[in-house]
Amino acid sequence: NVITIYDNGTAIGSTTIDANGKWSWTPVTPMADGSHALDTTETDPAGNVSDASDAITIVVDTTPPDQSTVPTITDGAGNVIDGGGATNEAQPTISGEGEAGNTVVIYDNDQPIGSVVVDADGSWSFTPDAPMADGSHSINTVETDPAGNSSAPTAAEVITIDTVVPSAVVPTITDGAGNVIDNGGATNEAQPTISGEGEAGNTVVIYDNDQPIGSVVVDADGSWSFTPDAP
Repeated sequence: NVITIYDNGTAIGSTTIDANGKWSWTPVTPMADGSHALDTTETDPAGNVSDASDAITIVVDTTPPDQSTVPTITDGAGNVIDGGGATNEAQPTISGEGEAGNTVVIYDNDQPIGSVVVDADGSWSFTPDAPMADGSHSINTVETDPAGNSSAPTAAEVITIDTVVPSAVVPTITDGAGNVIDNGGATNEAQPTISGEGEAGNTVVIYDNDQPIGSVVVDADGSWSFTPDAP
């Protein structure tokens, strides 16, 4: 017997049932993107044609999703970690936008670390299950639709995870002549210079009787110096 295949009511091909009672057919011409209601009829050698089978509807989708924008990375307080920025949170939130129902795979230094489905409102959010190691992380994403088409990878957002607490060093306090005021010592200068060492780029906050009186960034050579604005 001969099987005739119909697509949305139009015959698109036919094939003969084999000796085992089975048949298979593959379109010669690619089917267009969109919905296709596929049904069949069976014709015997005498020309008798069966009723059409129940239709199976499929959606052909060969178009990949658009490339997404660079993902946004935020800390627990909701602060955005800018590209090249650093955070002391090892499980920051990674989020972005996409087409509802698509799957977004998140990559860290070109290795997949998880995936999430885009919400109905077109947004998605992902937090790593395990803490990310200290160091540089290049984060990008790929979006895949239900048909299996994948977008081009997004541009990367590079951040640094740093969970190591800096070592505090006792500051040195000097008068205007450069004389060190020893711990417990006295001075007649109301605006002595407070200085010390630290990691370049770190911020040092200076406290007086547990109250912050100023801050300064550690220089490239690892030193810092601060003089109170007011006596």
